[in-house]
Amino acid sequence: MQPKFSADEKVLCFHGPLLYEAKILKSKKEAGTYMYFVHYQGWNKNWDEWVTEPRMLKQVAENFEKQKKLLATHMAQTKANKQAKKVEKAKKVKGGSDSGSNSRASTPVSDRPAGRPPKRSLADDEVSTSSRDDDVSNPPSTP
Repeated sequence: MQPKFSADEKVLCFHGPLLYEAKILKSKKEAGTYMYFVHYQGWNKNWDEWVTEPRMLKQVAENFEKQKKLLATHMAQTKANKQAKKVEKAKKVKGGSDSGSNSRASTPVSDRPAGRPPKRSLADDEVSTSSRDDDVSNPPSTP
């Protein structure tokens, strides 16, 4: 069995749902299957990877059209998913639950007094009884 592609050949390669332009850097035969180490054009070498023949296509007009169609479909799906999430988020913000039992407020808004609550004064148990406080306010006399 001969390899379908050769080193230094430019191809279109699937990475996820999309086709990207790539260059074959090297190839090897492993367990009767050819593997190709590809570099995706315009991407950092960290994205270089070993791929099998089914993920690769020759760079011909027909395959470039396929690349464009896949990209258009992917973009439309991404946009639709974003819109659906936006609508779902808006529903949660507006209504929340039907029963209102999920409200985080401890007191219903209608029962709260208007305005700011009065300032608290220190209760007897909150007043400091530290001996250190006394030391600072009444320094010891010197002999």
